[in-house]
Amino acid sequence: MKIKMTEDAPGSPDGVRVEQYEKGETYEVPDALGEALVDHGFAKAIGRRPSAAEKDAEKDADAEKDADAEKDADAVEDSAPAAPVEDKQDKPAKAEA
Repeated sequence: MKIKMTEDAPGSPDGVRVEQYEKGETYEVPDALGEALVDHGFAKAIGRRPSAAEKDAEKDADAEKDADAEKDADAVEDSAPAAPVEDKQDKPAKAEA
């Protein structure tokens, strides 16, 4: 599996030795390691369809962003000062021509 690292992270390609994978670099790794790094957010898969876990993580991230945007919009709406209400008694009556 080919991956591009989005964060520095250690990983074991064979279950025995541990290697350091560097942010921004592209690696060919065993599927199990690649999927683990992708699922934990340390890498992006290159040249294949995203796994179900990747799709779920992306949906969750999108839903969280939408919820945060909605909260921000509500907070702005709640903190906006109310428009001044005109008091008709304070204005002089218009003279008719």
